[in-house]
Amino acid sequence: MENSGLSLSVTDQPDAFTSGKKEDVTIMVGNPRENTVNGGVVITPETNGYETTETSHFIGILAPDQAAEATFSVTPYTEDAMEFTVHYRNGMNDHEITTSVPVVFGIDRKQAEAVLNNIQVKPEGGDHYIITGDVTNAGLEDAKSVVVTTASPATPVDPPYRSYVIGALEPDDFASFEATFSVESGTKEITLVTSYKDKDGNRYSDEIGVPLSSAAIPDNSRPVANDDLPLVWIVIVIICAAVVAGVIYYSWKKK
Repeated sequence: MENSGLSLSVTDQPDAFTSGKKEDVTIMVGNPRENTVNGGVVITPETNGYETTETSHFIGILAPDQAAEATFSVTPYTEDAMEFTVHYRNGMNDHEITTSVPVVFGIDRKQAEAVLNNIQVKPEGGDHYIITGDVTNAGLEDAKSVVVTTASPATPVDPPYRSYVIGALEPDDFASFEATFSVESGTKEITLVTSYKDKDGNRYSDEIGVPLSSAAIPDNSRPVANDDLPLVWIVIVIICAAVVAGVIYYSWKKK
């Protein structure tokens, strides 16, 4: 084992990467040799298609059977593999070993997820509506700067809320929202948009369609149709006539 090199491995990485989102990758270097590696051991990322917060990580001396870890905050932009190289000296000679981390973009199973429910649309007169509901964070990470608003073909209007700012939502937490919008006559459906940020400031948004046919019309706001008026008056006249006839009959019989 005296002439063997150091070992290098990846001990922690995300289940999936997202373009432009910062993630942590942990690299471990071990010394399986019988002798101590006295040369300065340094781990350096090869930044090809991604950024790192740390340009290198200094470990120093590694005794026999000793291992050390270094965590790098990486932000990938392409699906090119990340490479990490360990530089060290064995006596007077310089050595290096490299390991790679495959980058595959996908859905992070831990990220925040905004779910909307209890959505109700209420007309406010003319082409104005109010939409209300609840937004729940169904993910495993905090959702920050949560905002709910409407989008085309709806136009957000004031008052009271063009956009409803909820703020931060922890996992399994929820909050109510209310937004006001207007639409052109004949619009059948509008778009409801929920946006939020992760801990690194990356913005995410979700859109759903909400049919305006679901708008609830208050019972006391329904106007009386013109066709209903004659029937109402006919009923009133019949009742009055019956009362008058009853009075006349009672008076006649009494005499």
